[in-house]
Amino acid sequence: MNGQRNQKNAQRTAKLMEKKELQKVMDETTNQRSEEAAGFDEKREEFEFVSSVLAEARRLFTDNFNAPSFLQAGRAETIHVSPQIMAQVTQHFTESAHKASKMNHVKAFARAVKLLAQLTARTQTTDDNELVGRIIKLIDDL
Repeated sequence: MNGQRNQKNAQRTAKLMEKKELQKVMDETTNQRSEEAAGFDEKREEFEFVSSVLAEARRLFTDNFNAPSFLQAGRAETIHVSPQIMAQVTQHFTESAHKASKMNHVKAFARAVKLLAQLTARTQTTDDNELVGRIIKLIDDL
């Protein structure tokens, strides 16, 4: 009878140890999953930031450029953007590049936006309508 009791106690102790180990594995897995979810959320927020930067720049262009109201056959559409709008877009890109350079997942984007800021700044001084069209196309492609 004592032997049977000792055997039951040993089984109970083994089950409690097994339960403790399983709980430890579950806790580790839960923590790992939480960290991965936080990392995913951070990455998603950064990529949403990238999308919003490009969408805002595109909106600034489309809301403020003066283009012919119709396309003439055989002629390219010229785009005229005021220097004030180009300054606004340049400032938007410069601020966005600064923010993106502090992020973890979109640092390469910061360099691209910095380049776009330089290009838009250049159009302010040269009044290069072809370059404006290329910048808009580049924004659309990104």
